[in-house]
Amino acid sequence: MRFAHDSNLRGVHYLMYTPLFDIMEPAFNRYGVEMVVTCTLGGVHSKRSLHPFGLAIDLRSRHLQPARAEELAVELQRDLRLHDSRFDVVLEKDHYHVELDIKRGHARPRSRWGIPWLSPAAPIRDTPVGEEVRESGGEEGGGR
Repeated sequence: MRFAHDSNLRGVHYLMYTPLFDIMEPAFNRYGVEMVVTCTLGGVHSKRSLHPFGLAIDLRSRHLQPARAEELAVELQRDLRLHDSRFDVVLEKDHYHVELDIKRGHARPRSRWGIPWLSPAAPIRDTPVGEEVRESGGEEGGGR
């Protein structure tokens, strides 16, 4: 794995690490090419981009023939979604855009040993840690 320009793993969300090293890099190796990370947090992105949150990375694809690049995109999408159903892979003109949309669904990412990273009792929070999360259904403070 190599990092282009000023890309590095600083600020990349921890949920991206296992897929990056255990799924994406080996897939590139099977195609006989080095995986090159071209963008993590930097660059110019749309307002809805997950790059600023460390939940999206770009990987170079221009060193593959178009048909091989498409095959790899399909393989990456399949394998990443087996790891966590919230992954998306988009083959752009000269790179793969890989993102993990943690707001979509409540899938539990798994390690290479099949152990959930988060226990079922600890859902991914939509609110910052420390803020109270209201449970739906039932009255607050009501007794049973």
